[in-house]
Amino acid sequence: MLPICLHHPRSPGYPPSDEDVHEYFAKITTENDMSLTAHSAIARFLAAVHKTMLDWLKEERHRNNFDGEKLHKWWYGIMEQRAEQKMRQKFFTEVLAKAKTVSH
Repeated sequence: MLPICLHHPRSPGYPPSDEDVHEYFAKITTENDMSLTAHSAIARFLAAVHKTMLDWLKEERHRNNFDGEKLHKWWYGIMEQRAEQKMRQKFFTEVLAKAKTVSH
């Protein structure tokens, strides 16, 4: 499970926005649904998010010798939306850094 909240950061309601991810996607052109630039940005994000998620899960499993259930609980704790969610923010910061470094 990889929840992402793309609504505007100043929009009221729950869950809170993943502001950096919102900004990344807000910069994508919406004038042409066949835009190679837009498709490339989306593909870079998806590749980076899956690579980063896999890296984090492998590292945590190795570090704490977690079985599947414990690893799932750990990941859910990181991805749960609540105020001051530093690990979730750190995760998406790493994802976006990877997505932005890929040539386009």
